[in-house]
Amino acid sequence: MEAQVLQLVERSRQRGQGDEDSFVELKRELPKDHKKAARQIAAICNAARGNEVVWVVDIDERTGDIIGATETDLEAWWPQVEKHFDELPPEMSDIIVPSGPEGQVLLGLFFTTDRPPYVVKTGVATAEREVPWREGNRTRSARRNEILRMLLPATKMPRLEIREVELSCQYRARSATEEIATQNIFPRPANLWINMRASIFVEALNPVVFPQHEQYAYLHTVLLPRKSLAVRFLAKNGPNTWIEANNHAALVKNPTILTLAGDANFSDGSAESPSAHDGEFLEKLRLSLLEEEKVSVSISLSVAGGAIKWTESVSLLRDSRPHEYAPLIARWAFEK
Repeated sequence: MEAQVLQLVERSRQRGQGDEDSFVELKRELPKDHKKAARQIAAICNAARGNEVVWVVDIDERTGDIIGATETDLEAWWPQVEKHFDELPPEMSDIIVPSGPEGQVLLGLFFTTDRPPYVVKTGVATAEREVPWREGNRTRSARRNEILRMLLPATKMPRLEIREVELSCQYRARSATEEIATQNIFPRPANLWINMRASIFVEALNPVVFPQHEQYAYLHTVLLPRKSLAVRFLAKNGPNTWIEANNHAALVKNPTILTLAGDANFSDGSAESPSAHDGEFLEKLRLSLLEEEKVSVSISLSVAGGAIKWTESVSLLRDSRPHEYAPLIARWAFEK
């Protein structure tokens, strides 16, 4: 529990912003409005469908900066929240985490979500009870289909960890006019290819399926602040392997390494580009990538039947080893 809180804090520091997602919340302090807090907790626990929910208190939810100075009387606060639940609140456990050189501490609250639906009292005579639901950062009443989904077992996301990421960039210039004339070849546009290969450890204690259309990877550079990469799985198929993959999904049967490939292609004159990939933009991109010592990649994975999306970002440093392949202009790598 302590390591999980510290990992969330470190990720927030690295990004310079809060690290909230569907089942994690960062709080400057414990909410003083106990009724509102109960509704927020019920909503996030209903949406989690068996996945653990975490609140980290005494941290700035916008910047990730540690406040660590709040006087917190959890023993008095939690019973005031519990009384707004109808019949059954989620089980809560807590931990105090030292988190700074000046003695700052964080409060971690962990909620078990294996007995939904969680219902709260509204205090209104016309609608005495509500089943709240979390959608993004918004709390609302659950719809009928969402209440039905709460009653079905959800596939839990296995523990995932990025072990290696390699990124390469290749460039081939446009065919010169004299080359076309002397060698009798077709005109060739300028092309720039970006290729990624990531190795992710999947602690699959039970078989899980990763649908390919629900997996995402993004490249972040100076000129490409969030470039989507076309993702596919790389795996050996066969009766003795722990992964089976095709063009639609990957089945992971046991703890192993899942390899993910991602690609992006830029060609001058292509209509896909942010500026029609004209020659000027392509040349700026080439020169920019030649100069960048560090880039970053973010990867998001989902499992079939699951309620949670796993996302992690890593920074890649330039690989300065010499290479002889002419179109290759730059490489970056991350290794844990």
